[in-house]
Amino acid sequence: MEINGLTLNLNVFEANQAQKLIDSYESVANEAERAQGKSLPEQINIQCEAIKAAFDYIFGEGVGTAVCGYENDLLKCIDAYTALCEEKGKQEQVMNEKTNHLLALYSGNKI
Repeated sequence: MEINGLTLNLNVFEANQAQKLIDSYESVANEAERAQGKSLPEQINIQCEAIKAAFDYIFGEGVGTAVCGYENDLLKCIDAYTALCEEKGKQEQVMNEKTNHLLALYSGNKI
């Protein structure tokens, strides 16, 4: 997948990366909740830093800044994270289709 000109290798079929995605979703959601009630600049900084940290955690150190930039531009960060979430959803759909197909094969070969 490509986000903001950077090619990232997302593979939700691989258990470690799938777990990192789950962990990062929880972290980004928790930080978004923590940002509520803060000043606008604080909200932007908290959410952008959480998203950049998620990219670093999933893909390696420095990827968050490479994807989202050095500045904390919330629109750019949210767009990047949305693209990641959408790609995860597409890959999960493929995984579900393949799993269902495999289950159908198994059910046809019962002894």
